[in-house]
Amino acid sequence: MIRRYWLTMMAIMAAPAWGDAVYDLAAGPGSATFTEGDGIVATWTVTNLGGLDIPYLPWRDTAYLSREPAWSATSTLLGQATNGLPLGAGESYERTLVYPYQFLFAPGDYYLVSRIDTRNLVPEPDEANNEAISGPFTLNADPGVTPPTFERNTAQFEDLGLGNYGVIPQDSMDLPGLDVSHHTLVAPPDGTGAPAILGGIFYYGAGYGGLPGVAIANTPGRSLLFSFAPEAGRIVELGGLDLGAYSTSDVAEVHVWNADFTTLLFESPLLTVPAREPYHFDLNLYSDETVHLVIGPDMWNTGVSNIRYGVSSPVPLPMSAVLLIPALLVLRRSRGVVSGR
Repeated sequence: MIRRYWLTMMAIMAAPAWGDAVYDLAAGPGSATFTEGDGIVATWTVTNLGGLDIPYLPWRDTAYLSREPAWSATSTLLGQATNGLPLGAGESYERTLVYPYQFLFAPGDYYLVSRIDTRNLVPEPDEANNEAISGPFTLNADPGVTPPTFERNTAQFEDLGLGNYGVIPQDSMDLPGLDVSHHTLVAPPDGTGAPAILGGIFYYGAGYGGLPGVAIANTPGRSLLFSFAPEAGRIVELGGLDLGAYSTSDVAEVHVWNADFTTLLFESPLLTVPAREPYHFDLNLYSDETVHLVIGPDMWNTGVSNIRYGVSSPVPLPMSAVLLIPALLVLRRSRGVVSGR
C-alpha cells in the first residue's frame, strides 16, 4: 500500500503542468432534501476539470449543513467519505449520504456546504473551487417531532486544581448519560481495531498558546484519545476544542473514529497551531454510538483544552436506532455516462 501510494505521488509530480495538462478537482452543485422519517438526503458532485486523469488518491469529501450561505462555526457536519477511485479528465462523480438526525434541526432555510480534498492531496492550480454552496433548502415544521435537549460541558482542565504533569482523573469529563474516558496512545488508530494505550493523560498549566491549562500526552510524540460513550437512546455532541502549542508553532490534526475504530468518520486538514494564541477548532458532530476523538500526532508539544461536548435527553426509538453516517453511495460518471460504482 505504501509503495503504491508513493508511485502514485511520483506519477503526479512527473506530470506536466501547462495548459490543460493539470489536475483540477471542482465541487459542483448539491442538494439537501428533508424527508419525514428518513432524515436528510444530501447529494453533491465532484468533477475533474483538468486535462489530466487523476490517479487514485485518498482525498475526502465533507458535507455540512449551514444556516447561512457559507461554512461557519455553527455548521453541522453531515458526513465525510474517502474517494476510492481514479478520476479521469472531464469525469465526475455524485455522492449521496443520508443523515439520520433531522429532528435536531429547527424549521427554516439551510445551505449545503460541500468541501473536497481538504488536505490538498491532489496538486491543483485552483483550490478555490474545492468548496461549493448550494441552497437554500427549506425544513418545514413537523408538529409530531420534539427535539431533544442537550446537557453541555466545556472541559477546562485548569479547573481540576492539578499541578504540572498531574494525571487527569478518568471521571472528570463524565456527564449524566455520557461516559468520557481519555488515554495516551502508543500509536494512532489504523482502522483495524482499538489502538494500544500508554496510560492516562497529563495536565500542564500556562505556556500552551495562551491557554491557562491544557491536557497533554504522558510521553513525547504521542496522540491523545478521548472516548465519548452515550447511554442507549441518547446522542453525543462533539462541538469543538482549542489547541495551543508550547514555545513554537506546531502541526496537529483531529480525527474522529467510530465505536470499534474501523471507520474514520472525520479527518481534519493539517492544522498549524500557534504558540501565542489558541487555535479554535469547530466540529459539530453528532452520534448515537460511541465515538473516539483522536488528536495528534505530538500532544506533548501541543495541548488541548476547552473541549466542547454534550449529551441529549433520551430520544424515542426509532430516532436513535441509526448510525451517524450510513453507507455513502458514489456514482462514477464518464462524461455523463454511468460507468460503475
